[in-house]
Amino acid sequence: MELLIESSTWHNKLLKQKKGYKIVAVVSAMGNTTNELFEKAKTINPNPSSQELDMLLATGEQITISLLAMAVQALDQDVISLTRFQCGILTDTSHKKSSN
Repeated sequence: MELLIESSTWHNKLLKQKKGYKIVAVVSAMGNTTNELFEKAKTINPNPSSQELDMLLATGEQITISLLAMAVQALDQDVISLTRFQCGILTDTSHKKSSN
């Protein structure tokens, strides 16, 4: 949670410096959330479909999205949380192989 609050403080400073700009933050699940969800999935089905595994693992990011938005709101900034689908971020089928 400390990192989340630190991130919201950074976001707040950036907004004050870059007036007129819109800022987008892309976040990941916190801590071991992804690994924990993956292990839970494997206990239910050793070979879950990619569709259902993606749906489950996305919940980790959604938690972080909401908490970061709340932290930024606590700093009196306007913010909305969006999933990648809602803001139009496209991905490919290379799961677990992200790159910069």
